[in-house]
Amino acid sequence: MGNKGKMVMDFTGKVVLITGAASGIGLATAKMFSQLGACLTLVDQDEKGLMSILKKCLNIGYEPFGICGDLLVPEEVECVAQKTKERFGGKLDVLVNGAGIMHEGTLQSTELACFSHVMNTNVTSAFYLSKLLLPQLLRSKGCIVNVSGVCGLRTFPDRLSYNMSKAALDQFTKSMALDFGLWDG
Repeated sequence: MGNKGKMVMDFTGKVVLITGAASGIGLATAKMFSQLGACLTLVDQDEKGLMSILKKCLNIGYEPFGICGDLLVPEEVECVAQKTKERFGGKLDVLVNGAGIMHEGTLQSTELACFSHVMNTNVTSAFYLSKLLLPQLLRSKGCIVNVSGVCGLRTFPDRLSYNMSKAALDQFTKSMALDFGLWDG
């Protein structure tokens, strides 16, 4: 514990990969880990937003590594995993699956293509990147943080695909914890 009862964390030398790093929770997470001294890989498909957060993190801490990529394309997910391995010598301590999108719509108004887009962005990309980076995380005894939210626990109207994607992400997280003996259900 640090001063005044606040926990002081030091991530100096720890490698953290954050998807969806150009906005929202991903951006705030990138800033926080930069302040804590982490070596960052920041991923987003928004090149302008990615450049902005890279500059902010550079001013805060160590030089971050940025990858502009579309996590809906398996080859680009593989590229993110490979480039991160190469940049940091295979080391990875934390994976933050923060990329996500929200779509408004009911069963009647949501087209299959839109539903698939939400599920692929919010669930499939997290699954595949986690699968690719699991060996590094097991070696470092690291962790995976899947950014979900209240919609995974409580249903909101006019958010069918988003609610389902967050519930699936929550189950993915619990399943991994159970598989690796980190959760007793």
